[in-house]
Amino acid sequence: MASVRSLLEEGLAHHRAGHTRQAAAFYQKALDAEPSNADGLHLLGVCALESGDTEKAVELIGRAATRNPRDANIQVHLGAACRAAGRMEDAARAYLKATELAPRDIEAHYNLGMTLGALGRFQEAVPAYRKALEQSPDSAELHLLLGVALRDSGDLEAAERVYRRALDFRTDYAEAYGNLANVLQKQHRLEEAIENYRTAVALRPDFFRQAASNLSTTGKGRIWLKLSKARAALTGEKPQ
Repeated sequence: MASVRSLLEEGLAHHRAGHTRQAAAFYQKALDAEPSNADGLHLLGVCALESGDTEKAVELIGRAATRNPRDANIQVHLGAACRAAGRMEDAARAYLKATELAPRDIEAHYNLGMTLGALGRFQEAVPAYRKALEQSPDSAELHLLLGVALRDSGDLEAAERVYRRALDFRTDYAEAYGNLANVLQKQHRLEEAIENYRTAVALRPDFFRQAASNLSTTGKGRIWLKLSKARAALTGEKPQ
């Protein structure tokens, strides 16, 4: 009779090959032999998550976390399952636990920041992204996410600095130019904002509509720039 460990290893081999159904069958056999096995619960839960059964994933990975509360990887997957199930507060708690268990785990800090941002807890998301950047300091994408959290926390000057830092690492980053333009606009530096929107649109033409929308109102929704004028300002075309 196969041991629990051999069943889990066989399941992992199928899992790594992308054969989720076969992997789940081996994980289930391992759990039939040892129902409280944390690795089996965790891995079968990951299969459930990958198959879209989010509630089952939360239940299985949650049981694994109870059996092995010191495993950061289990907490990361529990956070992912909770988030997929729409249980955002539970996801934030799981990701926070993962960061405490594995302070250098960039994935845990990144996902904590993303989840806190989705919850509107932008000030709490800021240190999560800063911790992720400690592990990957030249990541333009992480700088962008930190900038968004700073902007949504109301710290426009810090957001501007971080967006400019993102562009130091990736000079063709349209999203960074667009977000930089947005914070410049919020600081009433409209000429600088338009210049950065123009660069964003040149790099990514599909960004035009968002840039024009941002430029179309100021203050309490007062329209100051018609779409044709926005196109001229952003692309150099003559207004119609």
